Amino acid sequence: MARERTATRRLLFVDNLRILLVSLVIVWHTAVTYGASGAWPYHEGPPDDVADLVFTVLNVTIGPFVLPLFFMIAGYFAVRSYDRKGFGPFTRERIVRLGVPVLFYVVILDPLIHFAIKLKTGQYVGSLGEYVMRHFQGYRRLGVGPMWFLEALLILSLLYGLWRRIARPEACQVEPRGKVPGTSEIVVFALVLGVATFVLRVWVPIDSAFTPLGMPLPLFPQYVAMFAVGTLAHARNWLLNAPKAVGRQWLAIAVAFIVLVFPALAVLGDAFAEDAVPFMGGVTWQSLALSVYEQFVCVGMMIAVVVWFRRGFDHQGRPARAASRSSFAAYFIHAPVLVLLALGLRDLRLHPLLKFAAVAPLAVLLSFSLGYCFRKLPLVRRIL
Repeated sequence: MARERTATRRLLFVDNLRILLVSLVIVWHTAVTYGASGAWPYHEGPPDDVADLVFTVLNVTIGPFVLPLFFMIAGYFAVRSYDRKGFGPFTRERIVRLGVPVLFYVVILDPLIHFAIKLKTGQYVGSLGEYVMRHFQGYRRLGVGPMWFLEALLILSLLYGLWRRIARPEACQVEPRGKVPGTSEIVVFALVLGVATFVLRVWVPIDSAFTPLGMPLPLFPQYVAMFAVGTLAHARNWLLNAPKAVGRQWLAIAVAFIVLVFPALAVLGDAFAEDAVPFMGGVTWQSLALSVYEQFVCVGMMIAVVVWFRRGFDHQGRPARAASRSSFAAYFIHAPVLVLLALGLRDLRLHPLLKFAAVAPLAVLLSFSLGYCFRKLPLVRRIL
């Protein structure tokens, strides 16, 4: 019975995990600002070889698991939320909490961010009103920026709610001692997901996006799968049942892929070529290898991090409590915070890695601090 009560209590280690994940997203977007590959509104020129190597290592280490783990956590708590609220309230709450921030970002923040960039870089001279009018003329793609994650999460949440309404209206029963998948099952899952990702990238390369909604379609097999895994994790209580030994095992597997497999792929496939096209998609062994690599690092790091936080960080003091409650707001506000910081330091002549090292922690601190302040506003607190 103690185990069963634990399954329904507030999971403080997951709250703390959200702090880490949001911080890593901000760190990664800072890296993109200073030369790493990726979609972001502001870039400061190409990096040199040293910076390029550091950013590549950062990408192949945190890139495969941070957002998938977000989707897994979202799927886990979608079950809880639906069971507690039912179809109507669940749907309305998701539209408000996810849809309203996306709309605000598209209509307000995205034009302001691009206006500040073009003004600072000398690409535009004129008033804000004139720029906004031009910004929305011939509008063909939503300027969601990093809010594509909320957009995708809204779609998956609504589909989940519809499925529950039609196929399984009753509350989900939690198995207090649900069996955690074995190593062979997880390996097969990672391989199948890797092949599915490869197949999609035959037609939709990594650098493509679903233009109308601005979402990274080549990564969606992983995101959809991890949302579904989150719903299963709730039903079978995997977050609380995964043994320490499993966490250690999959951490070792993930590290082996990062330290041994990726360098081998990089050398054999000429990953540091100027365009690295074979890794981006199409019918190439490089694309297949990268797709499988991503899934093993994703699964390994997700399991390891969840077990590590459950065992060592299932408690909170006041700073952690404030940060965890502000993590959603920090994610929402981090784009303008980071862009304005980078623009403010644009004229400072420093190596990209030094700028990255200076701006990343400052962007994290400011995003959480401003998020905490914004949540003091009654209307904002209901959404963020």
